[in-house]
Amino acid sequence: MAMTTVDYAGQNNYSAQIGTESKAVSTKYDLLVSTTRQIAGTYMHEAWDATPLDTDAGMNITGIDYKELRIPQDDYLEAIKQDTTFWRVAIPRLRR
Repeated sequence: MAMTTVDYAGQNNYSAQIGTESKAVSTKYDLLVSTTRQIAGTYMHEAWDATPLDTDAGMNITGIDYKELRIPQDDYLEAIKQDTTFWRVAIPRLRR
């Protein structure tokens, strides 16, 4: 499914909102989103160029590798734990 203007607007809105809470978190989020767009965009582009499917079995996609998202995702989640109000309140050892 292709990204729509609404999807981009939602991601940009979230980035702006989280940026008011934590620049560290919004920076990690922006990196995660841009990396996801790059990786998924490549797969989407390849799918558009591929021969059209003519069977249901063809819908079972193989060979999709999102491992490059692991580090940006983990970094984003760690930034949330370290630098947002909820987690600093919920987990006292994270308070600075």
